Amino acid sequence: MKNTIKQMIMKACFIICIVALFMGCPTAQKNISNEEGEFYEFPTDKSPEYAEIKDNLYRNTKYKFRIKFPVDWKILPGVGSNVVVKAVHSGRTISVVVKQISLDDPELTIADVYDDFNLYVDAQLVALKNKFPETHIISSRILKVDNRLAYSFKYSTKYKARAPNATGINVQIFYRGIFYTITTVGLEKDFDNIEEIVNNTISTFVIEDF
Repeated sequence: MKNTIKQMIMKACFIICIVALFMGCPTAQKNISNEEGEFYEFPTDKSPEYAEIKDNLYRNTKYKFRIKFPVDWKILPGVGSNVVVKAVHSGRTISVVVKQISLDDPELTIADVYDDFNLYVDAQLVALKNKFPETHIISSRILKVDNRLAYSFKYSTKYKARAPNATGINVQIFYRGIFYTITTVGLEKDFDNIEEIVNNTISTFVIEDF
C-alpha cells in the first residue's frame, strides 16, 4: 500500500520541478518535516566530473542516466540550478532537468505522485502560467520511456511580450527519489520540423540502474 505522507511530500517537491527549467530551484538542502520523520530536497550536483560525452551520447554517472542527442546538435552544460545538460541547434533546445528528494523507493512512479493525469497537466499549466501567462496546453499523453511510466505534455507560450510564439514538450519520469524531466523548446513556426527528432531523442533516454 502506498504511503499517503510520502505522496504528499513528493507532490510538494514536484511543483518545484515543474518550473525548474525556467526559474531554477533552491540550491540548498531543504527539510520537509512531518509526523513520520523528515524528507529532504537535495541540490542538483552539476559537477563536470559526472558528465561523459562521446559523440552525441551523454551519460551522467551521478544520476545514472544516458541520452543520445541529435548528431548535429551541440551538447553543453545546463543553465539553471537543476538543468544538468542541454543540446542546442538553431535556436532549439533539448534539456534534462534533475531534482532529487530523499525518498528512494524503486516501486514509486510518477503515477504515485499524481494518480490523476488530468490533475498533473492542470498543475503543470498553472505553474507555467505563473511565469508565462500566455501558455496553453496543446496536447498531453501518458507513455513509456525506458519502459518506465512517463507523463508528457506539449504546450505553446510566449516568453516575452514581443517575442515570437514558442512550442515545447515536457516528459517526466520519477524513479528512486529522482524526477527526470526531458524538455524541449523551439519556435512555434518550425516546431513541426523537429518534433520527430525530439521524440526520437526522448526515446533514447535510459536510467542505468545497475
